Amino acid sequence: GLMRWNYISPRKKQLVCDGKTLWIYDPAQKQVFYRPIKTSAVPSAVSFLWGKGKITSDFFVAIVQGSKYAGPGLKVLKLKPKVPSSNFKHIIFVVDAKTAVVVQTIVYDHLKNKNHYFFLNVKANTGVRDSRFRFTPPKGVRLIKATDKNLRP
Repeated sequence: GLMRWNYISPRKKQLVCDGKTLWIYDPAQKQVFYRPIKTSAVPSAVSFLWGKGKITSDFFVAIVQGSKYAGPGLKVLKLKPKVPSSNFKHIIFVVDAKTAVVVQTIVYDHLKNKNHYFFLNVKANTGVRDSRFRFTPPKGVRLIKATDKNLRP
């Protein structure tokens, strides 16, 4: 349940999960959203990223033939939640066919907006210290207990 994402574009942001709490720090807004992950929908949506759960338990999965995101050595999967989510309509995974590593994720919401994530130089289970997954809110930031309505990764 440990995860850390450091966003650099379009603006800096940190997402840190210590196994108990999900923290989202937005330095430009001087605020931190946090929520216990055991009482939220977050684990089922991203548990596959930390090697837990089964994607086919939560999603209908289909290979997309002829996708504009496909390319040499890449396969495209469409994931539609088995239980409708207010956070997203469906997700596209672009997967390296040789390594099975997700190299892009496109999240579509119900208003046809999309968030496109690119994963570069992915490394998993490389002996990173647990301390990298601890988050202490900086002084002077606003702490906001997140709900499904105000939590946006």
